[in-house]
Amino acid sequence: TVIASNIVDEDNLKVDNSPTNDYVLTAKSSAAGGLTWAEAGGGVWVKLAETNISSDTTSIDLTSIGTTYDAITCYFYGMKTSAVVSPALLLQTGGSTWENSAGDYGYAGTTHRSYTSSSSFSSGTNGQAIGNLTGGEDPWSNPVSGYITLFNPGKQDEASSFGTAFQWWLQGVYRDGGVSNASTNFGGGYTRGFTDAITGMRLTVADSSSSQHFDNGRVVFYGLKS
Repeated sequence: TVIASNIVDEDNLKVDNSPTNDYVLTAKSSAAGGLTWAEAGGGVWVKLAETNISSDTTSIDLTSIGTTYDAITCYFYGMKTSAVVSPALLLQTGGSTWENSAGDYGYAGTTHRSYTSSSSFSSGTNGQAIGNLTGGEDPWSNPVSGYITLFNPGKQDEASSFGTAFQWWLQGVYRDGGVSNASTNFGGGYTRGFTDAITGMRLTVADSSSSQHFDNGRVVFYGLKS
């Protein structure tokens, strides 16, 4: 059989059903042509959303998480700001409520700047802060990259005092005395046992009362299918 126009595309495949975004082509002996589009099995990371930041942005959201995923990871690349900014994790429950009350998040974190370390993170006024690059000169003048992973979203034990676990890693550079130094923030924690399932994840700024914002960068959310 000659493929039309020598182009292999969906129209030239003998598949027994219509294509669906993010489905994969699989073998099916009972199908005409032996092929069918099917949802990917478990253990696969799926790209859920991507945002490119080119101007003042205070938050990037992923909503409608559901119970399909064992983990959600938010990767951020080349993030830059014009001032010291602490990125933060904020979670949505029940499809509408962004949880931001005292006791919603518990955490432990460490900052390493070359040869020093500390663990003085505060929760901020807008979700759970995941570290910062304070001190020195223009601490965010160089791009910063990292990730936040949320485990078992939508599957937490609502009767427990502890809810869903999360962890983060943030890598950047700060300047002190005209010298560039590596800076690493990492840590993890847990949420309280929310009454409603977690339905959204937000990368935002820890202090919503100030003029903090992200100027540039790229944010991508991935889900690990159950």
